[in-house]
Amino acid sequence: MSNRLDRQDWIDAAVQLFSEEGIDAVMVEPIAQRLGVTRGSFYWHFKNRAHLLEEILAYWSEHCTSMMLAQIEPLDDIIDVVLTLFEMWMKDEPFAPHLDAAVRDWARRSPEVNLAVAQADEVRTNAIAAAFLKSGYAPREALIRARILYNMQIGYYEANIREPLAVRLDYSSEYVFVFTGRPLSEERKRAYKRRFDVE
Repeated sequence: MSNRLDRQDWIDAAVQLFSEEGIDAVMVEPIAQRLGVTRGSFYWHFKNRAHLLEEILAYWSEHCTSMMLAQIEPLDDIIDVVLTLFEMWMKDEPFAPHLDAAVRDWARRSPEVNLAVAQADEVRTNAIAAAFLKSGYAPREALIRARILYNMQIGYYEANIREPLAVRLDYSSEYVFVFTGRPLSEERKRAYKRRFDVE
């Protein structure tokens, strides 16, 4: 790799290492080794390790909160919202579940990160609740359905559940009905599966 790395190269490498091995692994030397450069080039872009950790948290906020909201806020049909959330979570984009899980682990040791996670959870849940409201649910019901949907997915990752994609997709009708109280037609289910190249 070229020695002419920019700031984002360092952030991307740090995020990857962090997602794989946790906060203790995020040190300048191993990141430099991954990038094939000396550690001295780190200080062209960052004041210190703490500065890099701030950038990791900002990256997480953008990819695991802002992008999620951008995907669901334009949608008017709650079934589309639920299916879009499922698609993000199953394809691991733009939502990054391993990064989100690593930040949650970090939050257990850092009050500042714990506060950031709590705020993100509230923002995400409120966005889902707003989607339920837009689809005609009463405010209290919208909030509870949003909490159930969101917390189920966080628990799914925290429990490290391994389930084949085809199996999870096959459950989509039941998931949609449980979360929304509305049926998913077979036609829409087939169309949804095609988004994953599954018939």
